[in-house]
Amino acid sequence: MYSTVLICRQYFRKACDVEKPEIHFNIDQYTDATLVVKPQIYISIDDIINTHSKLLEYKSKIAADTTDAIHELLDDLGEKAPTVEELLGGNLYVLSFCLLLAEPLH
Repeated sequence: MYSTVLICRQYFRKACDVEKPEIHFNIDQYTDATLVVKPQIYISIDDIINTHSKLLEYKSKIAADTTDAIHELLDDLGEKAPTVEELLGGNLYVLSFCLLLAEPLH
């Protein structure tokens, strides 16, 4: 039994031993400002609803500190995740969205 624990421990240590994202993705603090094409995310309606639900479910764990700036965003989500109809306004032909990532307005 003890050897199984050691094998599992070694496996998880190796799985968690990854290079820093900056190295893996070859980025630095100036990369975003110098990109000609801003990054895009394609996300389905179901992914939006599921993400919204999980954010609401784990709101207290995501930002336990009530002064955390993320609370403003989490409060904007509302009390419950929207339905497909609420998101699409009756246009059920939309399957996914393309979100263009940009710096927030200050």
